[in-house]
Amino acid sequence: MRKSIRLSTPLLLCFTLGGWGGLSAETRQTNADVEASIQASWELVDTLRNQGKNRAALTELNTLKANFEPTTSVQTGIRLGGVLCGLGRYEEAQTTLKAAVAGLLEPAERAAYLLELGNVTIETGALSDATAFYRDSATYADQANMPVLAARASLNALRANLDAKDIANLERELNALSARLNTMGRGRAVAELWVSLGNVGRRAVTEFAFPLEWRGHALAAYTQAQNLTSDPVILGWAAGFMGALYEDEGRITESLTLTRKALFYALQVGADDQLYRWEWQLGRILKASNQLQSSQEAYARATEILSNLKSNFTLGSRNTFNRLVAPVYSQYADVLLTRSATMTAGDAKQTLLRGVRDQLETLKQAEVEDYFASECVAQDRQPTNAQIEAQEKNSSTAILYPVFLEKRIELLVEVGDELAQFTTPIGRNQATQLIRRFRLNLERPLTADAYLAHAQQLYNWLMRPMEGFLDSRGVKTLVMVPEGALRTIPISALHDGKQFLVERYAIATTPAIKLTQQTGESNSDNLLIGGLTEAVQGYSSLPAVEQEISNVAALYPAVTMQDSDFQLELMATNLSLGKYSIAHFATHGEFHRDFRKSFILTYDSKLTLSRLQNALKQRGDVPLDLLVLSACQTAAGDDRAALGLAGVAVQSGARSALASLWSISDTATTELIRNFYGQLQSPGNTKAASLRQAQLALLRTKRFQHPSFWAPYLLIGSWL
Repeated sequence: MRKSIRLSTPLLLCFTLGGWGGLSAETRQTNADVEASIQASWELVDTLRNQGKNRAALTELNTLKANFEPTTSVQTGIRLGGVLCGLGRYEEAQTTLKAAVAGLLEPAERAAYLLELGNVTIETGALSDATAFYRDSATYADQANMPVLAARASLNALRANLDAKDIANLERELNALSARLNTMGRGRAVAELWVSLGNVGRRAVTEFAFPLEWRGHALAAYTQAQNLTSDPVILGWAAGFMGALYEDEGRITESLTLTRKALFYALQVGADDQLYRWEWQLGRILKASNQLQSSQEAYARATEILSNLKSNFTLGSRNTFNRLVAPVYSQYADVLLTRSATMTAGDAKQTLLRGVRDQLETLKQAEVEDYFASECVAQDRQPTNAQIEAQEKNSSTAILYPVFLEKRIELLVEVGDELAQFTTPIGRNQATQLIRRFRLNLERPLTADAYLAHAQQLYNWLMRPMEGFLDSRGVKTLVMVPEGALRTIPISALHDGKQFLVERYAIATTPAIKLTQQTGESNSDNLLIGGLTEAVQGYSSLPAVEQEISNVAALYPAVTMQDSDFQLELMATNLSLGKYSIAHFATHGEFHRDFRKSFILTYDSKLTLSRLQNALKQRGDVPLDLLVLSACQTAAGDDRAALGLAGVAVQSGARSALASLWSISDTATTELIRNFYGQLQSPGNTKAASLRQAQLALLRTKRFQHPSFWAPYLLIGSWL
């Protein structure tokens, strides 16, 4: 069953409807050719979805709707909702599904609709609602005598419960599903269901510490799937997951044999979604047996296949990227770093480290694509060779890639064209816990210096190992390419026991160096300023914003829109004009784990990131040099929301963004912003250096010396 749980076909999030093409739909044209064309299109869409090709499926559905609406509205609409779910467009998917089935009473149609609605709902995090939709879908499917659909819905309900960590009835429900499947005969559809059932059993052991004999139940389910079909696609999934079971137990010989068998089946049918999965698995198994060269080669094949599959990924999902994409790249980097750690300095070591950097850059780009549910975000920002060379020759700038692994932190640092590797024997979980505590204490000035011990410990883990390297190369600027929890803190507030990191270096952050545009002259010094002093839409007033706007406008030629003049449509229109090099928003802004909910507050509405991007795209070849957001907020501990903040410059199309991780005193903000723009006017000052001087000015002011006031501001993107 392709869609009952994600692991059965790892690139799909929303589950295909398989064989429901025989549902009764509303009256259609009776022309046999038209009927055949519609049916053929539905079958093609189902096939494309099974292959994870949601964009191609969407194109086919749009063509179908254009040619045959309204005759195909129900079945096409339900499929369209499923495809939109597969593309991470959940609100559109919900609206489309509800519109497709308005007023319908047929149990078969209701079953299909509720299955897809459950798939969408689970992605919004409403797990109990999703479970209810799945159970209702199973009930309607039973009424319509559709056992495969009923079993799919029941498996999805079980998976939703697992996601919610509700395992109270897991054994009973698995036994009931097993009994149901035993009555359903042979064929591919039933075999898919057995594969999914096996995955639930394996997950019960690996995630919920169920007794190890459940692996035996999973093995039996995979074996049953193999016995019910000769389809090499299903045989490949079953063999591969059997190999994973043996991998769980450390039985290298059996897991290698089964994994290579799965690769054979995947090669036989050209199933790239399986090929990357089993090459990845092969890489893990070989690393576990210390065959590092062979492991590296397997990971290289996996990532190459994965790069060609990007257009088929479900973007914006809560789980897919973290489960099935990111680990491939990070584990590949782990293998390369493990090998390079045993080598002395030289060309071979540098080659390996460049491979690590390239894998990390690919991973970072993929994360941005996933967050914004769009590949175009990264594609639009690819730097030229000249830009890359300019960055590599900047010997006063160090680019730092921290890599959090299970038992250690690897620190990859690049200065000019030289790469160096440093290792801290602290595992991912321990580091993340400390980062969480640091952030909570850091943003609360009333906690006095409660943050300091954490700041010093993090410095010892992340910076101390490379101090000599940075000093010997005369580094003046640090550029962090963070991962995970590191996105939620400002490294400027790390402390070496004598001083903060910002007192030693100018600091910037970027989601990926390859997404950072460094070169190109600004077309002018003109500013576009929008700000709110009044309380609107339930948000508090910002009385110091008037002074902030006045300070900025005194330094640069500016067009100012304040309070009732700060209207969404007018602001968007002005943003689209290429005559402004800086856009400054002194207003509330929020960044959420779902980028569609992130916004900048205007007087009458909210400027979403998508709307911001659309406005700036109309500038053509005249990018915005700097976007300033002086009152942003991201929730502590929400790494994904912080990724949205880190990616704001990329998404908007600006070269750089200056934004805050949390809201601070608007009086302190006014001071920091005034100093930043003043420094920016000094000849030769970079944006990173200007921010550093502005932060130091607050740090040296008694009332604002706590880092909660000066640290949350991040320079994102170009630091020049």
